[in-house]
Amino acid sequence: MMVEDEQTQNVVEEKPAQSLAEIYDKIKAENDRTEVNLKRMEELAARNLLGGKSDAGLQPAVKEETPKEYSERILKNG
Repeated sequence: MMVEDEQTQNVVEEKPAQSLAEIYDKIKAENDRTEVNLKRMEELAARNLLGGKSDAGLQPAVKEETPKEYSERILKNG
């Protein structure tokens, strides 16, 4: 169907409107996909929570001593 735009005098082609059933089906499909993703995220969060965290094997960061700190430590210990 062709319609003329009154302001610009251009010919604009109208697209047929989607039926409500098609729109409903698309929204339902997206909701189902979102629900599946949400369940996966919940499972991953539960596994991370139950898995815990261990600091075994981690080396503590070594802080370099400045010359001033070294001299203070030596003088303090006598």
